[in-house]
Amino acid sequence: MRELKFRVWFEVERHMDYDPCIDTGDTLVNENFVPHFGEVWMQYTGLKDSKGKEIYEGDLVRIKRPLWDWGPDGAPMVEHLVEIKWVEETCGFRDAAAVTDGEVVGNTYENPDMLGGAS
Repeated sequence: MRELKFRVWFEVERHMDYDPCIDTGDTLVNENFVPHFGEVWMQYTGLKDSKGKEIYEGDLVRIKRPLWDWGPDGAPMVEHLVEIKWVEETCGFRDAAAVTDGEVVGNTYENPDMLGGAS
């Protein structure tokens, strides 16, 4: 069983909190949890990258994949940037298995420019 951990992006302050306080009194973090305005909660995937860094939703992971999957071995390797996202249809994180050989290089909130977004 993976460790249940979260981090929170505070949009107004433009700050990531890796150790958020979760009120377990009247407020529970579950499927009905509604964050406050400007908060984005991201869950730990239970995976670590090739350097041992924890991978969370919203992380950007640089991976290398062969240019093609068919034909003879020795296909050239190409770098890809993968954004870790939860996929409702599959109840899992997209590309999760592939990223453990990669390296976390940022996240979509602190590094939007890496995906071509505004900084």
